[in-house]
Amino acid sequence: MPYLIPRPHMNQISLNNVFHRYPGGKEVLHNINLTIDAGERICLIGSSGAGKSTLLRLMAALEQPYSGTVIVAGHNTSTMSTSELPYLRRQCGLILDDVKLLPNHSVMAHVLLPLDIAGIDRQSAQAQALSVLETVGLNQYTEHSPMSLSGGDQQRLRIARAIVHQPILLFADEPTTNLDADDAEAIGALFRKINLSGTTVILASHDRQLVTQFKPRLIELNHGKLRA
Repeated sequence: MPYLIPRPHMNQISLNNVFHRYPGGKEVLHNINLTIDAGERICLIGSSGAGKSTLLRLMAALEQPYSGTVIVAGHNTSTMSTSELPYLRRQCGLILDDVKLLPNHSVMAHVLLPLDIAGIDRQSAQAQALSVLETVGLNQYTEHSPMSLSGGDQQRLRIARAIVHQPILLFADEPTTNLDADDAEAIGALFRKINLSGTTVILASHDRQLVTQFKPRLIELNHGKLRA
């Protein structure tokens, strides 16, 4: 199957009358209508349980809405087949709690993984991976285990792995949790740099310092509803 190319569109992401609930659970998102343009930087804010992570996962095509439509890069995620969805997801970079670092893989191996999946030849992949590691300041740690890195450097590694394949969209859920102020500031600056390179960046965060530094368009959720 060919790599999915974004179709011509006004908005990179569009959610229309989206409701979401989990089996046997309460409604998590209620009548979400939202558009995000290419190149925007977005921060989803709201209290714990407001629905930020769920909304992020819907936009990343990791989950399907209970009802309504989610359009990502011109594709309706609800009507795509299970064989098509991975090709759409490969146009996204993901920094999520359930995307773990692998203790038995080196820093370089982590960054090469998305390129291996995409079928990039090894020589080109290594050059691309090293370039991204230089961008995030980890080029001196290529053969280290991620477990030997500081918390801030581990987060830089997650970012490098997420952007090495040059995604059109980057999603991050609470990316500065458990980082000290200096590391959080550095991560915020890195997200801004990635956005300025042309990638749409969508964060979910309650970190006020990150919000202030990143200067995003704020989208606030309150008990699963968009706050006007």
